[in-house]
Amino acid sequence: NKWAPTMHQSYQKYDGNTPLKTSVGITYPDGLSREQVDGQSGVMGWTPNGKGNYEYNVVAIYNYDGTEPPLPNRITYFFCFHDGKPVVLVDQTRDGDPSAHPTANQDVQSNFTRIADEK
Repeated sequence: NKWAPTMHQSYQKYDGNTPLKTSVGITYPDGLSREQVDGQSGVMGWTPNGKGNYEYNVVAIYNYDGTEPPLPNRITYFFCFHDGKPVVLVDQTRDGDPSAHPTANQDVQSNFTRIADEK
């Protein structure tokens, strides 16, 4: 909540009930089955408690739909547990298959790790 405004962005959170639709037409959590990580699809899934049978068990999804051209564009963050460790993946694909990768934003990653360690 504190970080997004510093980036001049407003993120919508998946609330666990109402599907989260991105400006590029992908809707989550159903879109997680199409999401690729390291070229593999079907490795991500919604598991609110972080425990599941996926390689990346997603506990939170946040999306920002961009307003600057080229449109449509988006930034979607997936807060996950991979091998029991917290990891944040990000997807900014506009065309083709969605493809997430670990975020380069150390603020986002370190804060998620801190939050996960507090539980």
